[in-house]
Amino acid sequence: MFRPAFLLLPCLLIVGCGAKLNFQNVCTLTIQSTENLNHFAEQSGEQTLTVKIASTEPVDLGFYLKSATDEPRDLSAKDRVSKALLHKKGVTSETFTVKIPAKAAYSLMLYLPADGKKPATVTTSITN
Repeated sequence: MFRPAFLLLPCLLIVGCGAKLNFQNVCTLTIQSTENLNHFAEQSGEQTLTVKIASTEPVDLGFYLKSATDEPRDLSAKDRVSKALLHKKGVTSETFTVKIPAKAAYSLMLYLPADGKKPATVTTSITN
């Protein structure tokens, strides 16, 4: 049976290029619910992620490799900084990049700072 090569080309391009990430999330952090955690699966190659954060109040955030911690929520305040691949404090509106090593699962945790008293609505966008 004849199968045109152009039908196979999209499959080869998808397999060869790796997964594209287009993550969008809106969450509200409050005094009762101070953290938001999202887990991401490993990819075969290194990834450079573009991250956009917009928040109504300052928030802290950290990217954590699974090899550093299975559960970032269990970390002390000091370890949230020291074990993070990337950590930022007091973010209200920022775009930045972060490099994720090949074959590394990771998490993004957003949380209210220790002195955070007001709820924060946070919009997160991550692409690669």
